[in-house]
Amino acid sequence: LEQQIRSVYGANLNFSLGILNGKGWSFYNEKQYEKAIQAWEILMEAYPNFSEGYLYILRAQVQLKQDSAKTVSAFKTSLAGSGFYSGEEKKELEAELKEILR
Repeated sequence: LEQQIRSVYGANLNFSLGILNGKGWSFYNEKQYEKAIQAWEILMEAYPNFSEGYLYILRAQVQLKQDSAKTVSAFKTSLAGSGFYSGEEKKELEAELKEILR
């Protein structure tokens, strides 16, 4: 899709956070976990401070029984550097990470 957009418009156009996130969840709910991961990876490239996206990727990786060490590391780095979340929200996301990895 990105190649097609680039060929038509001559440049990459970022999709909105909502569209990418929604597409990821649509694939996830259809048990198309690889496609969900791809949608969320594009989301994270466009919106690196949206740390929750890494948690979504983790959920799909758990379903696929994939190694998630790099995603966990990326989540922690993103969350530490993000001004998008309050201190309390960061704690909640860290708790969600622990829950996913159980």
